[in-house]
Amino acid sequence: MCAAGYWGPSCANECPGGAADPCFGAGRCDDGAYGTGTCTCYQSATYGYFVGAACDQCKSGYWGPRCQQLCDDCNGRGQCSDGKTGDGRCTCDPGTYGAHCQFE
Repeated sequence: MCAAGYWGPSCANECPGGAADPCFGAGRCDDGAYGTGTCTCYQSATYGYFVGAACDQCKSGYWGPRCQQLCDDCNGRGQCSDGKTGDGRCTCDPGTYGAHCQFE
């Protein structure tokens, strides 16, 4: 039997993010002697919307340190500043403006 956060037949492998904080606290690691060390990332408003092999990135369209904030709607005319360091605001395409890129 492996300690939490370790996996493999000899329990020598640490889960992504390290044994002390498997999946960076943003998912569940398949640990244990028969585990694969694969993270299953959280996908909920309560725990956040994470992706990546170590659950260390926000799902596209979400932002903030816990990936819980949904991006503004940019009306297909801009890009949302998403990710852990994003602010959810739209950067409008050339020729458009407004908080939601709604004006030409």
